[in-house]
Amino acid sequence: MTAALGLTLPTFVDDPEVLVDVARAADATAIDGVFTFDHLYRIGSHGHDPALALEPVLGALAVETQRVAFGPLVARATLRRPPSLRAALDTVHRIAPGRLIAGVGAGDRLSDPENEMFGLPTGRVSVRLSALGATVGLLRGRGYPVWVGGRSSRILGTAAALADGWNGWNLSPGAFRLEVDRLTEAVHAAQRREGAVVATWGGLVELRPSKWDEARERPDVLAGPWERMAETLRHLVDGGARWLILAPIASSDPENAEVVMRELAPLLS
Repeated sequence: MTAALGLTLPTFVDDPEVLVDVARAADATAIDGVFTFDHLYRIGSHGHDPALALEPVLGALAVETQRVAFGPLVARATLRRPPSLRAALDTVHRIAPGRLIAGVGAGDRLSDPENEMFGLPTGRVSVRLSALGATVGLLRGRGYPVWVGGRSSRILGTAAALADGWNGWNLSPGAFRLEVDRLTEAVHAAQRREGAVVATWGGLVELRPSKWDEARERPDVLAGPWERMAETLRHLVDGGARWLILAPIASSDPENAEVVMRELAPLLS
């Protein structure tokens, strides 16, 4: 069984046209989806890197691409009230019907510095999970699939009971398979049909061969050679992944989609 292929877009840039260029390039290939993060900033090598805001980015993707699916991976339920997020996503869906995928997450402690800088409450785990459940519940039945990101039992339970998909981020094939088994059990417990919730994987990849030796020193980055990368991705598909969403280290390179389709896609078929 094959999986759909997706790419993440460069969110931490000054110029939105950089993100749009990458999305257009993906739209011109057989890439199935492009996804954007939801952050206020990122701490980079030069301090605080800017972040493009989620809602206008989704609007730009709706009008600047014609074919490819797109959406947040994931929209943080604690950054905006559920009705506000629903209104934004509904609007994007009306602009580009049939192409939006609404990924939603609860956020985690790694996001605390962002919230604190902007005076936003981080919330206890129970508060964040409640916000996630309320948001997913409000997005159901709006005409676009809703995915949930995260690994806790309660998040898996929310995905199993309310969502159309679940995303496991940067998991090894073995860990991903275990989470899919837990998700399957939760779907059965929620008395939904088998396959009601699609399992998806996303993770960091190095698509530049010149950087493979450096990247392989990081356990959180999937690096070449191509056959080695494809083998790992095939294991993820065998473990239940129906989407493989690749997050290139050099995410601003418009050639990423072409490289994936030329080098990796043939090895996955």
